[in-house]
Amino acid sequence: MDIHVNQILILDFGSQYTQLIARRVRESGVYCEIHPWDQDEKILQNFEPAGIILSGGPESVNLENPPIAPEFLFELSVPILGICYGMQTMAKQLGGKVEASSEREYGYAEVEPSNSFLLDGLSDNDTGLLKVWMSHGDRVESIPEGFVASASSKNSPFAVMEDTKRKFFGLQFHPEVTHTLKGREIIDRFVHEICGCLHEWTPSNIASEAIKEYPRTGDPVVASHLYRFLGPPPCSKGKTKGSQGDPFKAAIIKGNKGETFFCESLCRGVQPHAGSKQRRNHPVEDLFSHCLLQTSRDRP
Repeated sequence: MDIHVNQILILDFGSQYTQLIARRVRESGVYCEIHPWDQDEKILQNFEPAGIILSGGPESVNLENPPIAPEFLFELSVPILGICYGMQTMAKQLGGKVEASSEREYGYAEVEPSNSFLLDGLSDNDTGLLKVWMSHGDRVESIPEGFVASASSKNSPFAVMEDTKRKFFGLQFHPEVTHTLKGREIIDRFVHEICGCLHEWTPSNIASEAIKEYPRTGDPVVASHLYRFLGPPPCSKGKTKGSQGDPFKAAIIKGNKGETFFCESLCRGVQPHAGSKQRRNHPVEDLFSHCLLQTSRDRP
C-alpha cells in the first residue's frame, strides 16, 4: 500500500482558512499538501494530484495583477474545487465574470441547492437549505461555458457552480469551517466520490509504513510519517531534549504484529523539563490521541 498514491493539492491564495482545508482533507483519510499559488510549475506537476482545491484569499480577481491559478492545472483532467476566491479566479480564468457585490457578505448565510451533484442529498432542515459561512466582497456574475448554477443565496445567484463533465466545482462559501454544518460531508464527497481517493491516510497505516521503513525492533527512529501526519510543532519550543530539532522521536519496540510504540519526550510545543523522561506504551490506534506525554510539572 502506498498511502501517498491518492493525494490532494491545495493551492493557497492567502486565506486564513487554508490550513483548515488541509485538516479536513486529512481527516477524510487522504494525504494533501499546501502550495502557494505561484509555486514553481515543475513542483506542482511532479506532485501528480488526484484532485485540486483552490483556497480562498483576501484579494480581488479584478486587481491589475491578481493571484491566479496556473493555467495548466485546468488541463490536467483532474477534479478541481474552488472555494470563495478560488471559485472566483476559476470563473474568471475560464471565461466567466466577477464583479464587486453591492453588499459584502460575511458570516452566516443560507444556500439553496438546485440539481447539484456536489450537494446532492445534503440539507440542514426540512426546507432543503444549507447553513453555510460566507466571506466575500466580490461575487460571480456570469459563469463560464460548460458550468451550471447549482445553488444560490440571497446575495449570490451563483453560490455554487458546477461543470460535471470536467469535474470542476466552485463554492462561494467555506465548507472547511464548522459554521458550514455539512462542510465535512462536502469535502468528503469531493475527495472520495469525485476524486476517487481511498481512505488510506490513517494513523494505523502511517504507523505501519513507519514500521516497514524501520523494521529493527528497539532502534530509535525519527517517525517522519508521524511528523507528516501531525504537521510541524506549533512553536519553536517543540524540540525535545536530545532530538536535535526533530519534534517526534520514538522507538518501535515490537514487530509488525500488534505494533506498539515506545514514545519518549514526544513534544507538541512545550519544552520538557531538563532530565525528564516519561515513558508510555500505546497501541497504534491510540498513538495520536496521546501525543503530549509531559505533565504540568515537566513544563518550564
